[in-house]
Amino acid sequence: MYKLIRLAPYVILLILGVIFLLVNNFLNSDQLKALFINLAASSFFVVIAYLFYDLIKSYLERRESQYIESYIKNQISHDIFIVLYSMKKYLHGYNLESNTVKNIFLINTYNRDQIESLIINQSYIGFQIFKELEDIKELFHGALDSSLFIKYSPREYVMNLLKITDSIVFIENAFRKEENYYKSPEKAIEFEYVNGKEINTENEESRFLLLKKTQIMNRAVVYDSGKFDQSDESKLLNRYTMKPEVAKILANHIYYLFGLLRFWLPNEFQIRRYDNSYRIIKNYFSLFTKIFTRTRRIYIADIVEDEHKEDS
Repeated sequence: MYKLIRLAPYVILLILGVIFLLVNNFLNSDQLKALFINLAASSFFVVIAYLFYDLIKSYLERRESQYIESYIKNQISHDIFIVLYSMKKYLHGYNLESNTVKNIFLINTYNRDQIESLIINQSYIGFQIFKELEDIKELFHGALDSSLFIKYSPREYVMNLLKITDSIVFIENAFRKEENYYKSPEKAIEFEYVNGKEINTENEESRFLLLKKTQIMNRAVVYDSGKFDQSDESKLLNRYTMKPEVAKILANHIYYLFGLLRFWLPNEFQIRRYDNSYRIIKNYFSLFTKIFTRTRRIYIADIVEDEHKEDS
């Protein structure tokens, strides 16, 4: 449609030029003939002049848009990596040793059967499956609301991000439905969780840290962070296995999501620039004073110690 609109001025001017030439053949007055010949010539001249202008303008815009597209793609590529990292937790659980850039990239190569097998064989804990993915879903809102992105990105870029967001919503909802699981009698006794408000009063009350206990009393390793509904708090250390029929549906959706993400995937060199950013736990969980809270964050794999328990 856009191409037809762009061609419209050329077509109209060419038709007018031809009409002026045809009318000229039926005129007897030399003055009128000269006038219509000039009008036809002017029409053809404007077409040629505007064509050159349009070609130069298009060339310059294409050149500029390459830099803008590269900038946009680099920004979104980092967000795509964070989405992959989140999906890795669903497929491989909490395995800090496998939290390498290479392994996170690798999950995007899995086929449907591999994804389904990983989901079925995974022993989930409530902290994994009941957490909200608001931080992940909001990653692309900035791009989709950006006039720069809308103006200079091809339509398929916008549609791709909308499809990614829609897929993440479906996957989150499927994982958060308790009826999609068989509940295990076992508990994740090797873990504990703590409310962000207990660590520091400036943290959100609905956001929690997942900690894995160590052999040293009161010392733990940070494994995850998440925001939860109040009704799910008592289930965070329960263990669950996914029902096979649900795992099959989810595997199809995750495989489809990976296909959408593949378009934006950065290379390892680009991600290295961000260093440990994929490990960041947001909203400044801190065991330090309120002054440090504004600048100090706790990261996944950090070791934390609760001095209050030691004193009691």
